Amino acid sequence: MSMMKLNENEIRLLRTIIEENNSIIELDNKHYYLSAIEIHEPNTQNKTTSKLEEKKRNLLNEGKFSIDDVVEMIDQGVL
Repeated sequence: MSMMKLNENEIRLLRTIIEENNSIIELDNKHYYLSAIEIHEPNTQNKTTSKLEEKKRNLLNEGKFSIDDVVEMIDQGVL
């Protein structure tokens, strides 16, 4: 998936569709239902997950851990 940079007119159009619930559009004699979802930057989440996975390996292989690391791994579902 790639991200597309929008210009002001495109942003305005999308805001109108989202805010006014005008989610059905016609294009080339076909009707399309549009929906918007918010996504989070995957890079940040991947970095966090990989750091937690590394901490988990250290815990399992070397027995080294801190209570804060274990709590964070549990909260993130790594443990």
